Parts: sequence; structure tokens; C-alpha cells
Amino acid sequence: MKEIFDEYRDKVYRFAYGVGQKHREEALDIVQEVFIKLFRTIGNFKGKSSFYTYIYRAAMNTAIDHARKFKKSTSLSF
Repeated sequence: MKEIFDEYRDKVYRFAYGVGQKHREEALDIVQEVFIKLFRTIGNFKGKSSFYTYIYRAAMNTAIDHARKFKKSTSLSF
């Protein structure tokens, strides 16, 4: 699993940083969440697409979830 993390960590970080999470800490949080989810669900990967596509989709979903949480928390504070 370390090899997967080492190979894709920077790509996931650049994606997370580039999709609107222009804060280093938020992008790092997304990277951490993506790899936690990935390691828990690696058995679900069927090989019908490239492994990078699988990771990219996980990163996209995690970034969307993170943005929703952020939006919800900022709309509640006055």
C-alpha cells in the first residue's frame, strides 16, 4: 500500500488544491481522507478502468464532500 500512496499522493494533492481548496491544510485533509477511503475499499476495485481513474474519482467525491461540509459550516456562522 505504501507504493500506491507514494505514487499517487502528489497527484491527489494537486487535484485537491486545484479544485477550489486553495489552502494547503484543506488539501492535505482531502489527501488523507482519500487514502483512508481507498485503503478501506481497495477490494471494490474491479479493474474495469485504470487505477488512476479509481483514485481520481475517490478524490473528486472526497473534495465534493469536503466542500459541502465547509459550505454548511460557513453558512451556519454569523
